[in-house]
Amino acid sequence: MKTYPLTQSQLGIFLEMMQHPQMTQYNLGYMTSLPKSIDLDRLEQAFRTIYATCPTFRIRFLTEGDELRQTVDDTRELPIFRLTLSEPECEEFLQKALKPFDPFNDVLCRFHLIETPDRIVFLVDFSHLIADGTSIALLLGKVYLPLAYAGMPLPEQHYGLLSWAEDEESTFHTAAYEKDREYFRQHYQGCEALSLSESVSDPLGKYIRYDGHLPMAEVAEWCRRYDTAPNLLLMAAFAYTLSVVGRESSSVFTTTSHGRIQRRLREAFGMFVRTVPVRALVNPDTKVTDFVKSFRTELMGTIRHGSYPFSHFCRDLQMKPGISFNFYSGGITEEIKLGEESYPCCRLDSNTTCSDLTFTVVERDGQYDLRAESSDRLYSPGFLRTMVQTVKTVAQDMMLHPQSPLSSLSLVTQAEQAELIRLGTGKHIDIDTQDTFVSAFERQSAKTPERTAVVDGNSQLTYADLSRRSNLLAHLLTDAGVQPDCFVCILLDRVKEFPLSVIAVMKAGGAYVPMDTEYPAGRLQYILEDSQTKVLITSHSLLEEKLSQGMALPEGMQVIFIEDVDFTEETKAINLATPDGLAYMIYTSGSTGRPKGVMVPHRALSHFLQFIADEWRLSAESRISCHAPFAFDASIEDLYPVLTVGGTVCIVPEDATKDLHLLHQFITDNRITGGCFTTQLGQMLLDEYPDLPVDYLVVGGERMTKNPSCHCRLINTYGPTEFTVDATWYELEPGRQYDNIPIGRPLHNQTAYIIDSGRRLLLQGMAGELCLAGMQMATGYWKREELTKEVFTDIIVDGKPVKVYRTGDLCRWNEQGLLEYLGRIDQQVKLRGFRIELGEIESQALKFEGISQAVASVYDGQLLCLYYTADCDIDEGVLKEFLAKSLPDYMVPAAYIQLDELPLTPNGKVDRKRLPAPDIAEEEIVPPATPLEQQLFDITAERLGTDR
Repeated sequence: MKTYPLTQSQLGIFLEMMQHPQMTQYNLGYMTSLPKSIDLDRLEQAFRTIYATCPTFRIRFLTEGDELRQTVDDTRELPIFRLTLSEPECEEFLQKALKPFDPFNDVLCRFHLIETPDRIVFLVDFSHLIADGTSIALLLGKVYLPLAYAGMPLPEQHYGLLSWAEDEESTFHTAAYEKDREYFRQHYQGCEALSLSESVSDPLGKYIRYDGHLPMAEVAEWCRRYDTAPNLLLMAAFAYTLSVVGRESSSVFTTTSHGRIQRRLREAFGMFVRTVPVRALVNPDTKVTDFVKSFRTELMGTIRHGSYPFSHFCRDLQMKPGISFNFYSGGITEEIKLGEESYPCCRLDSNTTCSDLTFTVVERDGQYDLRAESSDRLYSPGFLRTMVQTVKTVAQDMMLHPQSPLSSLSLVTQAEQAELIRLGTGKHIDIDTQDTFVSAFERQSAKTPERTAVVDGNSQLTYADLSRRSNLLAHLLTDAGVQPDCFVCILLDRVKEFPLSVIAVMKAGGAYVPMDTEYPAGRLQYILEDSQTKVLITSHSLLEEKLSQGMALPEGMQVIFIEDVDFTEETKAINLATPDGLAYMIYTSGSTGRPKGVMVPHRALSHFLQFIADEWRLSAESRISCHAPFAFDASIEDLYPVLTVGGTVCIVPEDATKDLHLLHQFITDNRITGGCFTTQLGQMLLDEYPDLPVDYLVVGGERMTKNPSCHCRLINTYGPTEFTVDATWYELEPGRQYDNIPIGRPLHNQTAYIIDSGRRLLLQGMAGELCLAGMQMATGYWKREELTKEVFTDIIVDGKPVKVYRTGDLCRWNEQGLLEYLGRIDQQVKLRGFRIELGEIESQALKFEGISQAVASVYDGQLLCLYYTADCDIDEGVLKEFLAKSLPDYMVPAAYIQLDELPLTPNGKVDRKRLPAPDIAEEEIVPPATPLEQQLFDITAERLGTDR
């Protein structure tokens, strides 16, 4: 028994079939309806004749030693099944007709002849291992079946699939093969395969698809005018859409060639289709016509170097592009011919697939059918719809503007743009744009002077006390030289005097700058110096502690010690706050190694506070816990909205912020009705205490991963400091399980846009940068004019410029019209609710003697790691102490990995995916240091079933 090698195309299919034995992706199934007058015996005999004559039908796979081979097995009969079914039974059968093939044991084709009361249903099913689309067309409509049914002799196959497999194998040791391999190595140097889906361990899932249409006539006319071909225009539109969606200027996808270049293969039955890579280089300044024509050059280069198979390309270049584009001119198999009659046939969809995105264009009935298909484990039906719509829009815009640069192309139609604007616009409400928090607080103070406003661990203040004392302190500040928009730094413990000082600064016309008592001395000094603050409000003990740690006061700075102020004095009311004036400045992590100050005006703050008071349903009976550090803008959500409605702020003591049980006790003892927490802590609190006696809980600062069971309103928020705390919100449905918990919709009177790197709106379902517009936008960054211009900028919406804040966050509109957060576009991350610019950590690490390269990364979503190279062995403990002097504790890496060299991508960039996992050995595990850490450890260990 003679055996043959597999072609490289067969080998690729075979390996995927072995990996997913239940998959029907590589079944070629076609069905047609025939009249009852058809002679079924004659039809069956025709196929048995073809089976006996064509050796490809009888191929079986086997192993010889360690080698996979194929042979012609003449001992097995063709499986033809004849069934009699009712029409409903037939329809049900067709839904599940495709069954996986076993290449070692099954005949790799099967036929069904089904009689129903009204028709004959004829079904063929081939394994892609032995057939391709051209073969099926030759079989059913052009050569084999028409001849066999008529009783005429079939063409002899002197050269077919098995001969081709032998010849292909022989080319791998030729000079031509080496030349072709070198071409691909050079041509694809620095390129990377693109995937638009999130990684999954097993992509095998349900086959899904979406179909669209494009008139053929306008494409044909455009291609005639610009001397190109329809497949090139539509491939260019697809490639450009990939670039937009993937946010990459270069990518590699695949297309297919029929592989029948040799004349003797034109009518051969077999699997000759070749997969070939396509490189797409997208320069936004390239003209449309030049971009389209570049694909002719690309494909011609691939054809000229055709002895190098795709499997070798994947092996040698260490990439396997999963996204593919296929163009079928003249249609796929559309008919079966029996005698003088022709009957339309259609392909059956696979039940299961593991393929990445496949985009197919088919000429049919005067139009191009555009089809996107994939596994539902990788993409949603909505995403496939978006891909088809965007490719169609891009192709049409290319034809309208052939001499324009790619950057000017529209990605959405006018109707789609209008829908996106509607989707991104928050609910409209009427508000007083001239109001400020101070004015709202004073109005409430006049209504409820004796109600408790603020409670800390030791004491409390009524509204009247808070109003009177803040007036007195405000006068002291103006006497110290504080004027409108001057910055006043506040360094205080978690005491009632902090919100008192904030109100005083605002009344004096200044903007407060909160300073965290946990910050290292170096960072505190930087804030004092950079803000050019005139006055520092603090306590004797805190200042003494920070000075002893190395902090120095800038020359000429005045210090007001809060415990020295005589609050028994009487003074006049004062309120110099204006809507356009600055309310506060909060320092956030900076990519250059320097924190940056975000300036927020009163108008933005006032709007935010009104939204919170309304939507969180705050009232005079509300008792809100303030858990967040005062230097973290989440504290604003807890401290101030409730003071505009007569409720009470209860400041969580320091020890309770670090202990889950103490925090629960605080909430219970103080009859707390609501509060804001980091996502991780909020989830842990509800996991441990699902009956938490509050009306609502707000979480934010991190990606929410689960919906804990609870008996209160649970609200997921998203918002950068640059957009006044919260920009979007979503109230979770109790008990509902989410694949990706949304961040929801924009706050009232605010607008959200999803844009590509060219600042154009993207369709629903496509991931892009989230941009925010509305009165909650910050003024900008203090003394960072260039950065302010870069991120507080204009985009064009409906033909008009709209000022937005570019968040740098990757988001998309889901199919329910809600925003989903997908991660950071740059390397900025959020960990335990704190926004961290990895570049700041890297910048500080590079200041350590001996370190030459440094990369900060978050491993497994929770462990902050520092990878570095150095010219000597680095003591990790010393390095950690060094970083702790300049970075907040949440920015100090937990794991340190010294490498000989950093892994790089072909483009020379650090390949973060190849950074090694930190080796957390038994002796390296740091035990929980606080009661809260111990509780988190115990809960997590129980969930994971581990003691580590």
